[in-house]
Amino acid sequence: MLAKLHSEVNCIQWDTSPNHIKHRMDIDRDGLLFREVLQFIRNGKRTSIPENKYQLQQLVCEAEFFGLDVYRKMLRRRLWKLTGKAAFYACYSDSD
Repeated sequence: MLAKLHSEVNCIQWDTSPNHIKHRMDIDRDGLLFREVLQFIRNGKRTSIPENKYQLQQLVCEAEFFGLDVYRKMLRRRLWKLTGKAAFYACYSDSD
């Protein structure tokens, strides 16, 4: 989803009046969780993954929302290691 947004940004005619910020895009998501998502986008598989089960479950949903399948799988593996349960259901789809 982020890659798609980035490609669409290049096609948008931006308002360059003084009251508008050029190339600004608002993403209405939880800022604390997006910080973790952004860290993954920047660092890839070398990113740190939180140990908090609740936060991991929320991040699985964010990874699904943004279409970050590799990140989602990393998060689900960590949840499985922390809980011993393999069944963490998808938030937006019936995948895995």
